[in-house]
Amino acid sequence: MKRTGEKELRRILAQNPLPETKREEIVRLKQEIRMRADTMPGYSPPDNSLFMMLLRQIPYITAWVWTVQMGTVIFFALLYRDVFESREPLLLMSLAGPVLALLLVVDLVRSFGCNMWEMEAACRHDLRQLTAMRMCIVGAADMAVLAAGSAFYGRKEGNIWEFALFVVLPFLMSSSVYLWELKLFPNKCGGYVLAVTGIVLMLVCMPVLRMIHGRMLTFCLNLAPRFTVLALAFFGIMTICAAVRLCGGLKSGKRGMEKWSLE
Repeated sequence: MKRTGEKELRRILAQNPLPETKREEIVRLKQEIRMRADTMPGYSPPDNSLFMMLLRQIPYITAWVWTVQMGTVIFFALLYRDVFESREPLLLMSLAGPVLALLLVVDLVRSFGCNMWEMEAACRHDLRQLTAMRMCIVGAADMAVLAAGSAFYGRKEGNIWEFALFVVLPFLMSSSVYLWELKLFPNKCGGYVLAVTGIVLMLVCMPVLRMIHGRMLTFCLNLAPRFTVLALAFFGIMTICAAVRLCGGLKSGKRGMEKWSLE
């Protein structure tokens, strides 16, 4: 029933001509709105700096995102004491990477899953800007969580490259996978699909990272930090490219409704 309604809506929109809007008329209306706003008592022009735009987006991010991040910090704090007694705490820390990476795309999945993308695309900031700003906010908070985890690990005089290998690298790998998955299959990647992807990544990363770590300790300990930095740089670039491609693909909305975008 839902798909039938969407097809009928696309057909109706395709049959109707686009409303003609002259650029001169748009400019005149904007100028008139500004003039009337300036005469209103108590009116002050909004601060449109990048910092203020990012700050205004924070209340719209779901609360459980911050809850998961705070829980991850507590998880790191509880595990860092046993780093030198066993390698298992470090392997458990690696589970946080795919979980934190999932927070980057939760708002985008929610927008399409709840059919709210049309309203967000018609806002003052289009869907690309909203998605990019929220991804920047959540990504910065994720990096702060990882920095706190590395600080906990470093307090025991552990090698920071080990934390980067076991925790930061899975975070970047998972982020790139989630973003490319959403880019390639936007209508099929719901929360459950991405959760299953995260579970698979956890099951794959743990034994692979353990094997790589053991090989580096045995054969090339001096090259381990360089290898880790190169791997972080590669998957960091992959994540940035995937985010840019994903946000760029939101320009036209869903297929069949592009020409009715209010941009």
